[in-house]
Amino acid sequence: MQLRRSLLLTGVPLAAGLALASNALAAGSGPAVTVRVEGATKTLLPASTVSAPTTGSITKGHTPAGTCPADSAAGALNLATHGRWNGSYYKGLGIDVSTILGTTLSYSKGSYWGFYVNDRLAPKGICDTKIVKGESLLFAPVPAKGKAPKPIVVTGPKTVTAGTPFNLHAFVYTGKGNRTEALSSWHARWTSSMMHGAQPTVDQARTAPKGDLRFTVSGVSSGTLTFVVSSKGEIRSAATTVKVVK
Repeated sequence: MQLRRSLLLTGVPLAAGLALASNALAAGSGPAVTVRVEGATKTLLPASTVSAPTTGSITKGHTPAGTCPADSAAGALNLATHGRWNGSYYKGLGIDVSTILGTTLSYSKGSYWGFYVNDRLAPKGICDTKIVKGESLLFAPVPAKGKAPKPIVVTGPKTVTAGTPFNLHAFVYTGKGNRTEALSSWHARWTSSMMHGAQPTVDQARTAPKGDLRFTVSGVSSGTLTFVVSSKGEIRSAATTVKVVK
């Protein structure tokens, strides 16, 4: 059990030294990254852009000063959550995250906080992960037994024309470099923000290429639709916003 725990904390798989549009959070002058936190049943923190401090260190969980630099993933998490997280420090391993935004996970009780960089399990803990401009950091529950879930990635057009069909494509990274795999079964939910409070009709086609869902928006002239995609056994996607025009 202790060996398993140590392996997790060093990333085999990584337990992390362990949506809906991006929210900009100020502070620091380091590289800008996005931080997202997913719970088991809902999004706890939509993708939020932060620039972590370039100096100082994180001392959560009795971490010795200077051990966990603030310009790391730990610093980005600290800023994005306004300090609402906690964990325990292990010498040589870093901070094992236990609680984020009021949700506590425990390996001994069946799950822990997984840490992902650019939608792949991170190879290092949060204190040892230097943030790089444009990266996305994700924290989500991972079962203590079995395979780690993969974050769903969604791509599609930024702007669509009302009445004209468009596709969203959903996939996951397989864990082998940049190789991806299209989802064969998934569900999309959406929210709308339309001019004058109009409610759109969103028709979903019954058939589409593997990994795709095809939609047609009607009954409105302009506004936005925000999609979140889920699939059993995987981590729900970040929100994808599509602008609707005439």
